[in-house]
Amino acid sequence: METTLRLFLTRSHLLSRPV
Repeated sequence: METTLRLFLTRSHLLSRPV
């Protein structure tokens, strides 16, 4: 379960990454 949350947070962070 933690893996899912971690992946989601990571993807969100990468997508929300200021370019």
